[in-house]
Amino acid sequence: MTVEEILWWIGGVEMPKGDSAKARQAAVIWGQIADRLESSIRTTGPMATDISTHNSGHGIDEFTKFWTQEFGPYPHELAAYCRRIQTVCNGYADAVDKMRFWLTVLAIQTYLNILFTIAYGWITGWAGTLAELAVIRNRAAFQAVAQRTLFQKIMIKLLEYLIDSIGYAAGQQLLQLGTFGVVDLFADYDDDAKKIIGYDPYSLKTNGVQFVQAVGANFAFDGAADLTVGAAGKVGPLGRFMSSGAGQRVVRFGGRMVGSNVYTVVGNMEQGKQPDEWLPTWQQEVDKLIIHGARIAKNPAKGPIGSGRTGP
Repeated sequence: MTVEEILWWIGGVEMPKGDSAKARQAAVIWGQIADRLESSIRTTGPMATDISTHNSGHGIDEFTKFWTQEFGPYPHELAAYCRRIQTVCNGYADAVDKMRFWLTVLAIQTYLNILFTIAYGWITGWAGTLAELAVIRNRAAFQAVAQRTLFQKIMIKLLEYLIDSIGYAAGQQLLQLGTFGVVDLFADYDDDAKKIIGYDPYSLKTNGVQFVQAVGANFAFDGAADLTVGAAGKVGPLGRFMSSGAGQRVVRFGGRMVGSNVYTVVGNMEQGKQPDEWLPTWQQEVDKLIIHGARIAKNPAKGPIGSGRTGP
């Protein structure tokens, strides 16, 4: 695979194999053939008319009949056929270029989603740090947190998941609208573009469904990631490994990878895909490694959400 093909693959798209430049070159050739035919008709037509007009006899009558009824329509039909092929070639080239353009937009959106997901953990991390500082300043509130029942702690954790999931899903939809909004300033967004994309990014219903699905999938991500990290902490060797900052970041990376795969499985189920399509593709796994590999780097935010868990 070339570097370009690898970049498209990571972006989740497969470009059409068609060559629009060659198709347009073929269209030019078919157009030239049609031009020659039409030119010959304009040249030979008057000559045949002169023969019929200035001569007479049985032979001339047969020639006139042949020219006007048998042979005459053929050059016009052949020229029209060449024009149709020319139109088809140009249409094919336009379709290939349009598909490549909108697939490029989708690939760009994928890369923007990767950057957004990487950044999201840091953004929510700072929010979590500020929340912790607010609690620590209020000793009574801090003691109340420590004395909460297990049920209360679970409810608080679920609320945290919900808030995180709503924020992440909303960010994704805004990013999608922003991406297509900018592209729409320079491109013709029509029904063909919708077919290539697979949905209408401006549809209120579509955005609503995508938002709800993303909230549900991210909620599952948060739970799976936390359960994985929590279970790892109870395993002797891993528990000791997590005593260091680097060890915690590696284990949390593993937790996020598990959660991210759960996110994809839940998302595919929500979209009504068949069971054999629930698991992530290799391309999606590479994207996950890029996202969560980048987030192994030490996060200055130490909040409950910003500890590096959020985002699929």
